[in-house]
Amino acid sequence: MRKAWLSSLCLMLILSFVVSVKEVGAAANEVTPIAWSTFTAAAPTDADTARIRSILVNSNKYALTEWYPTVKNYDAQTGTYLSFGGTAEDNIRPSASEAIALAASLKLGAYDAAVTGVSVSSATAIANKLISSLAYQHAANTSGGWGNHWQSALWASLAGTAGWLMWDDLSVTDREYVRKMVEYEANRFNTYTVPYYRNASGTIVIAGDSKGEENSWNAMILQLATSMMPNHPNYLTWMNKNVELMLSAFARPSDVTNNTIINGKSVATWIKGSNINEDGTMVNHNIIHPDYMATAIQNGNAALLYTLAGKATPSAALFNLDIVYDTMVDLNFTAGTNIPPGGTVAAPGGTIFVDGGSDIYYPQGNDWGIGRRMNFAHLDAQARALGYDTLASQKGAYWEPYHAQKVLDMQTRYTDGHTYSGNSEDTYGGREEWVAQHAGRAFLTKWISAQNKYTLTNEAPSMEIIVDNSDGGVTKSSGWLSSSTSSLRIGSDYLQDGNTNKGALNATFTPVLPVTGTYSVYVYYNAAANRANNVPFTITHASGTASVGVNQQINGGTWVQLGTYTFNSGSTGSVTISNTGTSGYVIADAVKFVKQ
Repeated sequence: MRKAWLSSLCLMLILSFVVSVKEVGAAANEVTPIAWSTFTAAAPTDADTARIRSILVNSNKYALTEWYPTVKNYDAQTGTYLSFGGTAEDNIRPSASEAIALAASLKLGAYDAAVTGVSVSSATAIANKLISSLAYQHAANTSGGWGNHWQSALWASLAGTAGWLMWDDLSVTDREYVRKMVEYEANRFNTYTVPYYRNASGTIVIAGDSKGEENSWNAMILQLATSMMPNHPNYLTWMNKNVELMLSAFARPSDVTNNTIINGKSVATWIKGSNINEDGTMVNHNIIHPDYMATAIQNGNAALLYTLAGKATPSAALFNLDIVYDTMVDLNFTAGTNIPPGGTVAAPGGTIFVDGGSDIYYPQGNDWGIGRRMNFAHLDAQARALGYDTLASQKGAYWEPYHAQKVLDMQTRYTDGHTYSGNSEDTYGGREEWVAQHAGRAFLTKWISAQNKYTLTNEAPSMEIIVDNSDGGVTKSSGWLSSSTSSLRIGSDYLQDGNTNKGALNATFTPVLPVTGTYSVYVYYNAAANRANNVPFTITHASGTASVGVNQQINGGTWVQLGTYTFNSGSTGSVTISNTGTSGYVIADAVKFVKQ
Protein backbone atom coordinates (compact mmCIF):
# COMPACT_ATOMS: atom_id res chain seq x y z
CA MET A 1 0.00 0.00 0.00
CA ARG A 2 3.03 2.24 0.14
CA LYS A 3 3.81 4.47 -2.77
CA ALA A 4 5.36 7.85 -3.45
CA TRP A 5 3.67 11.17 -3.15
CA LEU A 6 0.23 11.04 -4.73
CA SER A 7 0.43 13.76 -7.33
CA SER A 8 -3.22 13.29 -8.12
CA LEU A 9 -4.11 14.40 -4.59
CA CYS A 10 -2.09 17.56 -5.02
CA LEU A 11 -3.57 18.33 -8.40
CA MET A 12 -7.27 17.96 -7.67
CA LEU A 13 -9.26 21.14 -7.98
CA ILE A 14 -6.16 23.15 -8.96
CA LEU A 15 -6.56 26.86 -8.58
CA SER A 16 -3.98 29.59 -9.02
CA PHE A 17 -1.83 29.74 -5.87
CA VAL A 18 -2.29 33.42 -5.38
CA VAL A 19 -3.58 35.83 -2.86
CA SER A 20 -6.66 37.62 -4.18
CA VAL A 21 -7.16 40.84 -2.28
CA LYS A 22 -10.47 42.69 -2.49
CA GLU A 23 -9.06 46.21 -2.34
CA VAL A 24 -10.91 48.71 -0.17
CA GLY A 25 -8.29 51.40 0.13
CA ALA A 26 -6.72 49.64 3.10
CA ALA A 27 -3.15 49.88 4.29
CA ALA A 28 -0.98 47.15 2.85
CA ASN A 29 -0.54 45.44 6.20
CA GLU A 30 -4.20 45.58 7.20
CA VAL A 31 -6.03 42.42 8.20
CA THR A 32 -8.70 41.03 5.90
CA PRO A 33 -11.44 39.71 8.19
CA ILE A 34 -13.13 36.37 7.59
CA ALA A 35 -16.06 36.84 5.20
CA TRP A 36 -18.52 34.88 7.32
CA SER A 37 -21.39 35.57 4.95
CA THR A 38 -19.76 33.40 2.29
CA PHE A 39 -19.98 30.33 4.53
CA THR A 40 -23.60 29.30 4.43
CA ALA A 41 -23.61 25.67 5.57
CA ALA A 42 -24.64 24.95 9.13
CA ALA A 43 -22.36 23.08 11.48
CA PRO A 44 -22.74 19.35 10.77
CA THR A 45 -24.75 17.25 13.19
CA ASP A 46 -23.59 13.72 12.35
CA ALA A 47 -22.56 11.43 15.20
CA ASP A 48 -18.82 11.96 14.74
CA THR A 49 -19.14 15.75 14.72
CA ALA A 50 -21.49 15.61 17.71
CA ARG A 51 -18.86 13.63 19.61
CA ILE A 52 -16.15 16.20 18.85
CA ARG A 53 -18.55 18.96 19.80
CA SER A 54 -19.28 17.31 23.15
CA ILE A 55 -15.56 17.06 23.89
CA LEU A 56 -15.12 20.71 22.99
CA VAL A 57 -18.07 21.93 25.05
CA ASN A 58 -16.91 19.88 28.03
CA SER A 59 -13.49 21.51 27.67
CA ASN A 60 -15.19 24.91 27.48
CA LYS A 61 -17.06 24.13 30.69
CA TYR A 62 -13.86 23.28 32.50
CA ALA A 63 -12.11 26.37 31.13
CA LEU A 64 -14.87 28.75 32.15
CA THR A 65 -15.87 27.30 35.52
CA GLU A 66 -12.61 25.91 36.91
CA TRP A 67 -9.55 26.80 34.88
CA TYR A 68 -10.12 30.54 34.41
CA PRO A 69 -11.46 31.45 37.87
CA THR A 70 -9.68 28.88 40.04
CA VAL A 71 -6.70 27.17 38.40
CA LYS A 72 -5.40 30.43 36.91
CA ASN A 73 -7.33 32.77 39.22
CA TYR A 74 -7.68 35.19 36.32
CA ASP A 75 -10.98 36.58 37.55
CA ALA A 76 -9.13 38.08 40.50
CA GLN A 77 -7.22 40.35 38.13
CA THR A 78 -8.88 43.72 37.62
CA GLY A 79 -6.64 45.28 34.96
CA THR A 80 -7.61 45.80 31.33
CA TYR A 81 -5.22 43.03 30.32
CA LEU A 82 -4.32 39.84 32.15
CA SER A 83 -0.86 39.18 33.48
CA PHE A 84 0.30 35.66 32.68
CA GLY A 85 3.05 35.68 35.28
CA GLY A 86 5.90 35.30 32.81
CA THR A 87 6.85 34.69 29.20
CA ALA A 88 7.64 30.96 29.14
CA GLU A 89 5.60 28.09 27.72
CA ASP A 90 3.78 27.41 30.99
CA ASN A 91 2.70 31.05 31.13
CA ILE A 92 1.50 31.55 27.55
CA ARG A 93 0.67 28.32 25.76
CA PRO A 94 -2.18 27.19 28.05
CA SER A 95 -4.06 30.46 27.66
CA ALA A 96 -3.51 30.52 23.89
CA SER A 97 -4.90 26.98 23.74
CA GLU A 98 -8.03 27.87 25.68
CA ALA A 99 -8.48 31.01 23.60
CA ILE A 100 -8.71 29.11 20.32
CA ALA A 101 -10.95 26.46 21.87
CA LEU A 102 -13.41 29.09 23.07
CA ALA A 103 -13.22 31.09 19.84
CA ALA A 104 -13.91 28.06 17.65
CA SER A 105 -16.78 26.97 19.86
CA LEU A 106 -18.41 30.39 20.01
CA LYS A 107 -18.04 31.36 16.36
CA LEU A 108 -18.90 28.02 14.76
CA GLY A 109 -22.05 27.17 16.66
CA ALA A 110 -20.66 24.52 19.00
CA TYR A 111 -20.95 26.43 22.26
CA ASP A 112 -23.73 25.30 24.60
CA ALA A 113 -24.48 27.51 27.60
CA ALA A 114 -26.83 24.86 28.96
CA VAL A 115 -23.86 22.51 29.37
CA THR A 116 -21.26 25.01 30.55
CA GLY A 117 -23.56 27.02 32.79
CA VAL A 118 -21.97 30.20 31.41
CA SER A 119 -23.84 32.54 29.08
CA VAL A 120 -22.62 33.21 25.56
CA SER A 121 -21.94 36.84 26.43
CA SER A 122 -19.86 35.91 29.47
CA ALA A 123 -17.95 33.24 27.56
CA THR A 124 -17.31 35.73 24.76
CA ALA A 125 -15.98 38.26 27.25
CA ILE A 126 -13.55 35.70 28.66
CA ALA A 127 -12.41 34.61 25.20
CA ASN A 128 -11.82 38.22 24.20
CA LYS A 129 -9.97 38.90 27.46
CA LEU A 130 -7.63 35.99 26.79
CA ILE A 131 -7.05 37.00 23.16
CA SER A 132 -6.49 40.68 23.81
CA SER A 133 -4.24 40.00 26.80
CA LEU A 134 -2.10 37.49 24.91
CA ALA A 135 -1.67 39.99 22.10
CA TYR A 136 -1.02 42.94 24.41
CA GLN A 137 1.57 41.02 26.43
CA HIS A 138 3.47 40.01 23.29
CA ALA A 139 6.84 41.63 22.59
CA ALA A 140 5.37 43.34 19.53
CA ASN A 141 3.18 45.42 21.82
CA THR A 142 4.80 45.39 25.27
CA SER A 143 8.50 45.78 25.99
CA GLY A 144 9.86 42.59 27.52
CA GLY A 145 6.80 40.63 26.51
CA TRP A 146 6.67 37.04 25.32
CA GLY A 147 7.87 35.99 21.88
CA ASN A 148 11.15 35.19 20.13
CA HIS A 149 10.95 31.74 21.69
CA TRP A 150 11.60 28.50 19.83
CA GLN A 151 7.94 27.62 20.47
CA SER A 152 6.32 31.06 20.35
CA ALA A 153 5.20 30.76 16.72
CA LEU A 154 2.85 28.02 17.88
CA TRP A 155 1.46 30.08 20.75
CA ALA A 156 1.01 33.11 18.48
CA SER A 157 -0.69 31.02 15.82
CA LEU A 158 -3.20 29.69 18.36
CA ALA A 159 -3.86 33.11 19.90
CA GLY A 160 -3.83 34.82 16.51
CA THR A 161 -6.27 32.37 14.96
CA ALA A 162 -8.55 32.90 17.94
CA GLY A 163 -8.27 36.63 17.37
CA TRP A 164 -9.08 36.31 13.68
CA LEU A 165 -12.12 34.17 14.48
CA MET A 166 -13.30 36.71 17.07
CA TRP A 167 -12.27 39.76 15.02
CA ASP A 168 -15.73 41.32 14.98
CA ASP A 169 -15.87 41.17 18.78
CA LEU A 170 -12.51 42.84 19.42
CA SER A 171 -11.89 46.55 19.83
CA VAL A 172 -9.93 48.42 17.18
CA THR A 173 -7.02 48.67 19.61
CA ASP A 174 -7.01 44.95 20.37
CA ARG A 175 -7.27 44.06 16.70
CA GLU A 176 -4.09 46.00 16.10
CA TYR A 177 -2.38 44.18 18.97
CA VAL A 178 -3.36 40.85 17.40
CA ARG A 179 -2.17 41.97 13.97
CA LYS A 180 1.19 43.13 15.27
CA MET A 181 1.69 39.90 17.25
CA VAL A 182 1.10 37.77 14.16
CA GLU A 183 3.21 40.03 11.96
CA TYR A 184 6.09 40.03 14.44
CA GLU A 185 6.19 36.25 14.78
CA ALA A 186 5.87 35.74 11.02
CA ASN A 187 8.73 38.14 10.32
CA ARG A 188 11.04 36.02 12.47
CA PHE A 189 11.14 33.54 9.60
CA ASN A 190 11.92 35.92 6.74
CA THR A 191 15.56 34.76 6.58
CA TYR A 192 15.18 31.60 8.66
CA THR A 193 17.34 28.56 7.92
CA VAL A 194 15.09 25.50 8.05
CA PRO A 195 16.50 22.73 10.30
CA TYR A 196 16.57 19.00 9.56
CA TYR A 197 17.00 15.71 11.43
CA ARG A 198 19.07 14.38 8.52
CA ASN A 199 20.99 16.45 6.03
CA ALA A 200 20.79 15.95 2.27
CA SER A 201 23.44 13.22 2.34
CA GLY A 202 21.41 11.23 4.88
CA THR A 203 23.58 11.94 7.92
CA ILE A 204 21.72 12.50 11.19
CA VAL A 205 22.68 16.00 12.29
CA ILE A 206 20.29 16.49 15.24
CA ALA A 207 20.41 13.20 17.09
CA GLY A 208 17.15 11.88 18.49
CA ASP A 209 15.17 15.00 17.63
CA SER A 210 13.30 15.44 14.37
CA LYS A 211 12.48 19.02 13.51
CA GLY A 212 9.20 18.00 11.89
CA GLU A 213 7.02 19.17 14.76
CA GLU A 214 8.90 22.44 15.09
CA ASN A 215 8.91 23.17 11.35
CA SER A 216 5.20 22.47 11.05
CA TRP A 217 4.23 24.72 13.94
CA ASN A 218 6.48 27.47 12.60
CA ALA A 219 4.61 27.08 9.31
CA MET A 220 1.35 27.63 11.21
CA ILE A 221 2.18 31.27 11.95
CA LEU A 222 3.00 31.85 8.29
CA GLN A 223 -0.24 30.18 7.24
CA LEU A 224 -2.07 32.57 9.54
CA ALA A 225 -0.14 35.67 8.49
CA THR A 226 -0.72 35.03 4.78
CA SER A 227 -4.40 34.35 5.43
CA MET A 228 -4.97 37.40 7.63
CA MET A 229 -2.72 39.87 5.78
CA PRO A 230 -2.79 38.89 2.09
CA ASN A 231 -1.74 42.37 0.98
CA HIS A 232 1.29 42.61 3.28
CA PRO A 233 4.64 43.58 1.71
CA ASN A 234 6.16 40.39 3.14
CA TYR A 235 3.42 38.14 1.79
CA LEU A 236 5.57 36.38 -0.80
CA THR A 237 8.47 36.00 1.63
CA TRP A 238 6.12 34.47 4.18
CA MET A 239 4.42 32.19 1.68
CA ASN A 240 7.64 30.85 0.21
CA LYS A 241 9.00 30.09 3.68
CA ASN A 242 5.67 28.54 4.62
CA VAL A 243 5.88 26.13 1.66
CA GLU A 244 9.50 25.30 2.48
CA LEU A 245 8.68 24.59 6.13
CA MET A 246 5.67 22.43 5.30
CA LEU A 247 7.59 20.35 2.77
CA SER A 248 10.53 19.96 5.13
CA ALA A 249 8.45 18.87 8.11
CA PHE A 250 7.60 15.40 6.81
CA ALA A 251 10.23 14.96 4.11
CA ARG A 252 11.84 11.51 3.84
CA PRO A 253 15.51 10.85 2.98
CA SER A 254 14.57 9.90 -0.60
CA ASP A 255 12.84 13.23 -1.09
CA VAL A 256 16.16 15.04 -1.49
CA THR A 257 16.12 13.64 -5.05
CA ASN A 258 12.35 13.90 -5.52
CA ASN A 259 11.69 15.80 -8.76
CA THR A 260 7.93 16.11 -8.25
CA ILE A 261 6.93 19.73 -8.78
CA ILE A 262 5.09 21.14 -5.79
CA ASN A 263 4.06 24.78 -5.71
CA GLY A 264 6.41 25.84 -8.45
CA LYS A 265 9.61 23.91 -7.73
CA SER A 266 10.73 20.33 -7.36
CA VAL A 267 10.69 18.89 -3.86
CA ALA A 268 14.45 18.38 -4.19
CA THR A 269 14.89 22.09 -4.83
CA TRP A 270 12.71 23.15 -1.91
CA ILE A 271 14.28 20.96 0.80
CA LYS A 272 17.80 20.45 2.17
CA GLY A 273 17.29 17.28 4.21
CA SER A 274 14.63 15.14 5.87
CA ASN A 275 12.69 14.95 9.13
CA ILE A 276 11.00 11.54 9.04
CA ASN A 277 12.33 8.09 8.28
CA GLU A 278 11.76 6.41 4.95
CA ASP A 279 9.06 4.21 6.49
CA GLY A 280 7.08 7.25 7.67
CA THR A 281 8.06 7.09 11.34
CA MET A 282 9.39 10.11 13.20
CA VAL A 283 12.04 10.17 15.91
CA ASN A 284 11.63 12.55 18.81
CA HIS A 285 12.81 12.28 22.40
CA ASN A 286 15.19 9.60 21.07
CA ILE A 287 12.38 7.16 20.22
CA ILE A 288 9.95 6.48 17.42
CA HIS A 289 7.20 8.72 18.72
CA PRO A 290 3.58 8.50 17.51
CA ASP A 291 2.63 11.70 19.35
CA TYR A 292 5.05 13.64 17.16
CA MET A 293 3.96 11.84 14.01
CA ALA A 294 0.48 13.17 14.79
CA THR A 295 1.80 16.73 14.41
CA ALA A 296 0.99 16.22 10.74
CA ILE A 297 -2.15 18.12 11.75
CA GLN A 298 -0.06 21.28 11.98
CA ASN A 299 0.57 21.16 8.23
CA GLY A 300 -3.08 20.30 7.62
CA ASN A 301 -3.97 23.41 9.61
CA ALA A 302 -3.21 25.35 6.43
CA ALA A 303 -6.41 24.05 4.84
CA LEU A 304 -8.51 25.53 7.63
CA LEU A 305 -6.98 28.98 7.44
CA TYR A 306 -6.81 29.32 3.67
CA THR A 307 -10.39 28.13 3.32
CA LEU A 308 -11.47 30.73 5.89
CA ALA A 309 -9.57 33.28 3.80
CA GLY A 310 -11.34 32.15 0.63
CA LYS A 311 -8.11 30.85 -0.89
CA ALA A 312 -6.85 27.55 -2.23
CA THR A 313 -4.50 25.57 0.02
CA PRO A 314 -0.96 24.94 -1.26
CA SER A 315 -0.45 21.27 -1.98
CA ALA A 316 2.75 21.42 0.10
CA ALA A 317 0.47 21.27 3.15
CA LEU A 318 -0.36 17.62 2.45
CA PHE A 319 3.10 16.48 1.43
CA ASN A 320 3.73 12.95 2.77
CA LEU A 321 0.85 13.17 5.24
CA ASP A 322 -0.69 10.16 3.51
CA ILE A 323 2.49 8.22 4.21
CA VAL A 324 2.57 9.26 7.87
CA TYR A 325 -1.07 8.33 8.39
CA ASP A 326 -0.61 4.98 6.65
CA THR A 327 2.37 4.31 8.91
CA MET A 328 0.14 4.82 11.94
CA VAL A 329 -2.38 2.36 10.57
CA ASP A 330 -0.41 -0.30 8.71
CA LEU A 331 3.29 -0.41 9.64
CA ASN A 332 3.85 -3.56 11.72
CA PHE A 333 6.53 -3.41 14.42
CA THR A 334 8.13 -6.66 15.57
CA ALA A 335 8.72 -6.87 19.32
CA GLY A 336 12.34 -7.46 20.27
CA THR A 337 13.89 -5.95 17.17
CA ASN A 338 16.31 -3.08 17.53
CA ILE A 339 15.52 0.26 15.86
CA PRO A 340 18.05 3.02 16.60
CA PRO A 341 18.12 5.34 18.40
CA GLY A 342 15.27 4.12 20.60
CA GLY A 343 16.51 0.56 20.91
CA THR A 344 14.35 -2.51 21.37
CA VAL A 345 10.78 -2.56 20.12
CA ALA A 346 8.48 -3.17 23.07
CA ALA A 347 6.04 -6.05 23.39
CA PRO A 348 3.54 -6.92 22.03
CA GLY A 349 4.49 -5.36 18.68
CA GLY A 350 1.98 -4.57 15.97
CA THR A 351 0.65 -1.32 14.54
CA ILE A 352 0.45 2.08 16.25
CA PHE A 353 -3.31 2.26 15.80
CA VAL A 354 -4.66 -0.94 17.34
CA ASP A 355 -7.52 -2.38 15.35
CA GLY A 356 -10.92 -2.56 17.00
CA GLY A 357 -10.34 -0.06 19.77
CA SER A 358 -8.82 3.18 20.99
CA ASP A 359 -5.47 1.82 22.18
CA ILE A 360 -2.28 3.40 20.86
CA TYR A 361 0.82 1.25 20.63
CA TYR A 362 4.07 3.10 21.33
CA PRO A 363 6.82 0.91 19.82
CA GLN A 364 9.56 2.32 22.04
CA GLY A 365 7.53 3.73 24.92
CA ASN A 366 6.16 7.21 25.57
CA ASP A 367 7.47 9.75 28.02
CA TRP A 368 4.18 11.69 27.96
CA GLY A 369 2.12 8.76 29.21
CA ILE A 370 -0.40 6.60 27.41
CA GLY A 371 -3.58 8.62 27.97
CA ARG A 372 -3.37 10.84 24.91
CA ARG A 373 -6.12 10.43 22.32
CA MET A 374 -7.35 13.88 21.33
CA ASN A 375 -4.40 14.48 19.02
CA PHE A 376 -5.18 11.21 17.24
CA ALA A 377 -8.91 11.97 17.03
CA HIS A 378 -7.97 15.36 15.56
CA LEU A 379 -5.64 13.62 13.10
CA ASP A 380 -8.36 11.17 12.06
CA ALA A 381 -10.87 13.96 11.51
CA GLN A 382 -8.39 15.94 9.46
CA ALA A 383 -7.19 12.96 7.41
CA ARG A 384 -10.72 12.15 6.31
CA ALA A 385 -11.64 15.80 5.67
CA LEU A 386 -8.53 16.57 3.63
CA GLY A 387 -8.28 13.15 2.01
CA TYR A 388 -4.85 12.01 3.15
CA ASP A 389 -6.06 8.69 4.53
CA THR A 390 -6.07 7.14 1.04
CA LEU A 391 -3.12 4.79 1.60
CA ALA A 392 -4.34 3.44 4.93
CA SER A 393 -6.18 0.13 5.01
CA GLN A 394 -8.59 1.57 7.59
CA LYS A 395 -9.56 5.19 6.96
CA GLY A 396 -10.00 8.12 9.30
CA ALA A 397 -13.73 7.48 9.48
CA TYR A 398 -12.97 4.10 11.07
CA TRP A 399 -10.48 5.38 13.66
CA GLU A 400 -12.00 8.69 14.70
CA PRO A 401 -14.96 7.24 16.67
CA TYR A 402 -12.62 5.01 18.68
CA HIS A 403 -10.11 7.74 19.54
CA ALA A 404 -12.66 10.50 20.15
CA GLN A 405 -14.95 8.30 22.23
CA LYS A 406 -12.02 7.48 24.49
CA VAL A 407 -11.59 11.19 25.21
CA LEU A 408 -15.29 11.64 25.83
CA ASP A 409 -15.33 8.64 28.16
CA MET A 410 -12.45 10.14 30.11
CA GLN A 411 -14.34 13.42 30.45
CA THR A 412 -17.54 11.77 31.64
CA ARG A 413 -15.70 10.62 34.75
CA TYR A 414 -15.94 14.20 36.02
CA THR A 415 -18.71 16.76 36.32
CA ASP A 416 -16.60 19.81 35.48
CA GLY A 417 -15.63 18.70 31.96
CA HIS A 418 -11.93 18.03 32.42
CA THR A 419 -10.26 14.99 30.88
CA TYR A 420 -7.35 13.62 32.90
CA SER A 421 -7.02 12.14 36.36
CA GLY A 422 -3.46 13.41 36.66
CA ASN A 423 0.13 12.78 35.63
CA SER A 424 -0.44 9.04 35.42
CA GLU A 425 -2.44 9.60 32.22
CA ASP A 426 -0.47 12.52 30.77
CA THR A 427 2.59 14.12 32.31
CA TYR A 428 2.30 17.38 30.34
CA GLY A 429 1.38 20.27 32.63
CA GLY A 430 -0.89 21.87 30.04
CA ARG A 431 -2.77 18.66 29.25
CA GLU A 432 -6.30 20.02 29.77
CA GLU A 433 -5.64 23.06 27.62
CA TRP A 434 -3.99 20.76 25.05
CA VAL A 435 -7.20 18.72 24.79
CA ALA A 436 -9.21 21.93 24.41
CA GLN A 437 -7.23 23.35 21.50
CA HIS A 438 -7.23 20.02 19.67
CA ALA A 439 -10.99 19.76 20.16
CA GLY A 440 -11.48 23.31 18.91
CA ARG A 441 -9.41 22.75 15.79
CA ALA A 442 -11.02 19.36 15.16
CA PHE A 443 -14.46 20.98 15.28
CA LEU A 444 -13.21 23.72 12.94
CA THR A 445 -12.10 20.94 10.59
CA LYS A 446 -15.60 19.46 10.64
CA TRP A 447 -17.14 22.88 10.05
CA ILE A 448 -14.79 23.69 7.15
CA SER A 449 -15.51 20.33 5.55
CA ALA A 450 -19.24 21.04 5.69
CA GLN A 451 -18.76 24.31 3.79
CA ASN A 452 -17.46 22.40 0.75
CA LYS A 453 -15.03 25.20 -0.11
CA TYR A 454 -11.67 23.52 0.53
CA THR A 455 -9.52 23.32 -2.61
CA LEU A 456 -5.87 22.58 -3.38
CA THR A 457 -3.46 24.31 -5.71
CA ASN A 458 -0.06 23.28 -6.99
CA GLU A 459 0.82 26.67 -8.45
CA ALA A 460 3.82 28.69 -7.33
CA PRO A 461 3.27 31.41 -4.73
CA SER A 462 2.34 34.78 -6.18
CA MET A 463 0.52 37.93 -5.15
CA GLU A 464 -2.44 39.54 -6.85
CA ILE A 465 -4.53 42.54 -5.89
CA ILE A 466 -8.12 42.61 -7.14
CA VAL A 467 -10.11 45.84 -7.21
CA ASP A 468 -13.82 45.16 -7.72
CA ASN A 469 -16.33 47.75 -8.92
CA SER A 470 -18.02 47.86 -5.51
CA ASP A 471 -14.80 48.43 -3.56
CA GLY A 472 -13.66 51.65 -1.95
CA GLY A 473 -10.75 51.85 -4.38
CA VAL A 474 -13.12 52.69 -7.27
CA THR A 475 -14.25 56.19 -8.22
CA LYS A 476 -16.79 56.58 -11.00
CA SER A 477 -18.85 59.19 -12.74
CA SER A 478 -22.61 59.17 -12.30
CA GLY A 479 -24.64 57.31 -14.86
CA TRP A 480 -23.21 53.82 -14.53
CA LEU A 481 -25.82 51.12 -13.95
CA SER A 482 -25.36 48.23 -11.53
CA SER A 483 -26.20 44.80 -12.93
CA SER A 484 -25.99 41.18 -11.82
CA THR A 485 -27.68 39.63 -14.87
CA SER A 486 -24.60 37.67 -15.87
CA SER A 487 -23.20 35.05 -13.51
CA LEU A 488 -19.76 35.78 -14.97
CA ARG A 489 -18.80 38.51 -12.58
CA ILE A 490 -16.47 39.33 -9.71
CA GLY A 491 -18.41 40.08 -6.56
CA SER A 492 -22.13 40.65 -6.38
CA ASP A 493 -22.51 42.92 -9.41
CA TYR A 494 -20.77 44.82 -12.20
CA LEU A 495 -21.20 48.20 -13.87
CA GLN A 496 -22.56 48.73 -17.39
CA ASP A 497 -23.14 51.97 -19.27
CA GLY A 498 -26.58 51.12 -20.73
CA ASN A 499 -25.08 51.83 -24.17
CA THR A 500 -25.75 55.51 -23.57
CA ASN A 501 -24.03 58.65 -22.25
CA LYS A 502 -21.13 57.92 -24.59
CA GLY A 503 -18.03 59.89 -23.72
CA ALA A 504 -19.42 60.87 -20.33
CA LEU A 505 -18.71 57.77 -18.23
CA ASN A 506 -15.49 56.58 -16.68
CA ALA A 507 -14.48 54.47 -13.70
CA THR A 508 -11.04 54.45 -12.10
CA PHE A 509 -9.81 51.37 -10.23
CA THR A 510 -7.05 52.30 -7.76
CA PRO A 511 -5.21 49.57 -5.83
CA VAL A 512 -3.08 49.90 -2.73
CA LEU A 513 0.04 48.06 -3.85
CA PRO A 514 2.22 46.64 -1.06
CA VAL A 515 5.59 47.07 -2.77
CA THR A 516 7.15 48.89 -5.69
CA GLY A 517 7.69 46.57 -8.61
CA THR A 518 6.47 45.11 -11.86
CA TYR A 519 2.83 44.05 -12.07
CA SER A 520 0.82 42.44 -14.84
CA VAL A 521 -2.57 44.12 -15.17
CA TYR A 522 -5.77 42.26 -16.10
CA VAL A 523 -9.44 43.18 -16.51
CA TYR A 524 -12.53 41.04 -16.04
CA TYR A 525 -15.88 41.43 -17.81
CA ASN A 526 -18.69 39.33 -19.24
CA ALA A 527 -18.79 39.25 -23.04
CA ALA A 528 -21.73 39.36 -25.45
CA ALA A 529 -22.42 40.30 -29.05
CA ASN A 530 -23.97 43.63 -27.99
CA ARG A 531 -20.81 44.74 -26.16
CA ALA A 532 -18.42 47.41 -27.43
CA ASN A 533 -15.43 46.08 -29.33
CA ASN A 534 -13.13 49.03 -28.64
CA VAL A 535 -13.36 49.80 -24.93
CA PRO A 536 -10.54 52.19 -23.93
CA PHE A 537 -8.46 51.49 -20.81
CA THR A 538 -5.85 53.92 -19.47
CA ILE A 539 -3.16 52.50 -17.19
CA THR A 540 -1.42 55.03 -14.93
CA HIS A 541 1.94 53.61 -13.82
CA ALA A 542 5.29 54.77 -12.47
CA SER A 543 6.57 55.95 -15.86
CA GLY A 544 3.42 57.60 -17.16
CA THR A 545 0.31 56.28 -18.85
CA ALA A 546 -0.56 53.62 -21.41
CA SER A 547 -3.73 53.14 -23.45
CA VAL A 548 -5.16 49.75 -24.41
CA GLY A 549 -8.34 48.90 -26.29
CA VAL A 550 -10.33 45.78 -25.41
CA ASN A 551 -12.97 43.96 -27.46
CA GLN A 552 -15.64 43.07 -24.90
CA GLN A 553 -17.51 40.92 -27.41
CA ILE A 554 -14.99 38.11 -26.80
CA ASN A 555 -12.95 36.51 -23.96
CA GLY A 556 -15.60 37.13 -21.31
CA GLY A 557 -15.47 35.41 -17.95
CA THR A 558 -11.66 35.35 -17.96
CA TRP A 559 -8.91 37.71 -16.91
CA VAL A 560 -7.75 39.61 -20.01
CA GLN A 561 -4.24 41.04 -19.79
CA LEU A 562 -3.69 44.73 -20.53
CA GLY A 563 0.08 44.56 -20.17
CA THR A 564 2.91 44.61 -17.63
CA TYR A 565 4.02 47.84 -15.98
CA THR A 566 6.07 49.19 -13.10
CA PHE A 567 4.10 50.66 -10.20
CA ASN A 568 5.18 52.42 -7.04
CA SER A 569 3.92 51.14 -3.71
CA GLY A 570 0.77 52.73 -2.39
CA SER A 571 -2.09 54.14 -4.41
CA THR A 572 -0.44 56.21 -7.15
CA GLY A 573 -1.26 53.71 -9.91
CA SER A 574 -4.66 53.07 -11.43
CA VAL A 575 -6.66 51.74 -14.37
CA THR A 576 -9.45 53.85 -15.88
CA ILE A 577 -12.18 52.47 -18.13
CA SER A 578 -14.17 54.85 -20.31
CA ASN A 579 -17.02 54.60 -22.80
CA THR A 580 -15.60 57.33 -25.03
CA GLY A 581 -15.79 56.45 -28.71
CA THR A 582 -17.59 53.17 -28.11
CA SER A 583 -20.63 51.64 -29.75
CA GLY A 584 -22.29 48.93 -27.69
CA TYR A 585 -22.49 48.18 -23.99
CA VAL A 586 -19.37 48.81 -21.88
CA ILE A 587 -18.77 46.65 -18.80
CA ALA A 588 -16.68 47.73 -15.79
CA ASP A 589 -16.29 44.87 -13.32
CA ALA A 590 -12.82 44.28 -11.86
CA VAL A 591 -9.12 44.92 -12.37
CA LYS A 592 -6.32 42.66 -11.16
CA PHE A 593 -2.66 43.49 -10.46
CA VAL A 594 -0.30 40.50 -10.28
CA LYS A 595 3.19 41.00 -8.81
CA GLN A 596 5.92 39.62 -11.04
